[in-house]
Amino acid sequence: MGRIERQKRKLIEESNKRLLGEAYNGIIHRGDDSCEIHCKRKLAKSGSNGDVVKYIQHLLAANGFNSKYEGGGIGKECSDLYQGCDGKYRRHTKDAVIEFQRKYKLSADGVVGYNTIMKMCEVFKPDNTTSRETVEAYDLLCKDCNCNQQDQPIGSEDRDEKDIPSPTDNIRVDELDLIDCDDLKYCVGKYLYQTKPNYLAFYRCVSEKVDLPDVPPKDQREGCTDSAGNNLCKMIPEPIPPGVSTTAVMGYYYDPSKGKCVSVSGGPAPFRQMKKCTECCERKK
Repeated sequence: MGRIERQKRKLIEESNKRLLGEAYNGIIHRGDDSCEIHCKRKLAKSGSNGDVVKYIQHLLAANGFNSKYEGGGIGKECSDLYQGCDGKYRRHTKDAVIEFQRKYKLSADGVVGYNTIMKMCEVFKPDNTTSRETVEAYDLLCKDCNCNQQDQPIGSEDRDEKDIPSPTDNIRVDELDLIDCDDLKYCVGKYLYQTKPNYLAFYRCVSEKVDLPDVPPKDQREGCTDSAGNNLCKMIPEPIPPGVSTTAVMGYYYDPSKGKCVSVSGGPAPFRQMKKCTECCERKK
């Protein structure tokens, strides 16, 4: 793999991590339990604290990760029982997590999210030689979680399911799980990491991976964006200075102050047809 290809892959991976990270609502703090991570609500990362961090530190220490600093839990008792760990997610804890992630071929970002906690629960599974304290920490970190209820955003208990925002107009949250990470990387790299990103083509690339209609959100349909994917409904023509002669060509644009499409004569306009402007920009009553 060449240097340019490696850099491109790194940029795509970092972009995906930022995009996917936005799905989480915050980071683990004192009083949280591990279901916050299992249900993809929160991440354990630098700045986190509390019992969940202690479980992570203990299991890492008990299995030899960053042994100099007891899995990042610092105290000498951290490898013996989770109560001996400091529960503060700082540099040494991050180093232990990165060591674990590299060993098991995960993205080495030092953050405990869904993939990392699931791998920990897989490889740290206790056997007959595991101490009672470690079994307790494992059970608390790898508990069964009812994510159908817990993964709803805070304050959504009284809201109807159809009112919960989705990432796009036409994709339900559970359908996103059907998109393979490599497929997403391919679509991002091919259509977004370009001199002129093509958002329409990106949507169609992703839509091919799940059973979705090949119809993007309204303001991204054919003819509603320019070649760079910019929304034509947000483009307002510059006024023609007095005394400047122009070709008398009629065009149309969406005037947000009036809430409808209006005509403009003589200058460049985003739409050449009133019908297309109305179709793309005006909300149906």
